[in-house]
Amino acid sequence: MSVHPHSKLNELSGVIFLASSCLLLLSLISYDSMDPGLNVAAPHEQYSNYAGRIGALIADYLFELFGLAAFILPIPFIFVGYKKVRGRPIHSPIVKLIGFTAITFSVCAGFSLLSPALPESVNFTPGGIFGILTSRQLLFYLNRPGSLIVITAVLVSALVLTTRFSLVGVADWIEKKDWRLSS
Repeated sequence: MSVHPHSKLNELSGVIFLASSCLLLLSLISYDSMDPGLNVAAPHEQYSNYAGRIGALIADYLFELFGLAAFILPIPFIFVGYKKVRGRPIHSPIVKLIGFTAITFSVCAGFSLLSPALPESVNFTPGGIFGILTSRQLLFYLNRPGSLIVITAVLVSALVLTTRFSLVGVADWIEKKDWRLSS
């Protein structure tokens, strides 16, 4: 197997994407609302975030914008990193980007509409700014039940666009499943 400089560049960029996804996930998991950030003026310069000052700022910013949906943001980095390391092309990158954006916004809006309880120590809303803005528009035009239907439809459509998820596959699985209760 010959090593072409282009393949080495792909591998290097893949490692960078994978490392970025790990750092992003680490910063989100170790988020501390008392770390100095965009909306916290802490008297100390110590950061609890495992990714340090940069991780604290990134986590604060992403949670403010996306709420709990921030946890899905490392996924495309993992996907692109894996494809680059393996030297595989990314088919329809624009369609996948649009689909992932739709997934992100629908999850943000869903968290805003469903409003799961967050600990008091958290200083962001479940859906973030994007969820609040999206859900307000949906509620204005569709009310709550209609909004949830649209969010679900957008989420499922985006999953079909970006992944191997198939409604036909789900229907086949349901059809083949033995639903009888065994004793």
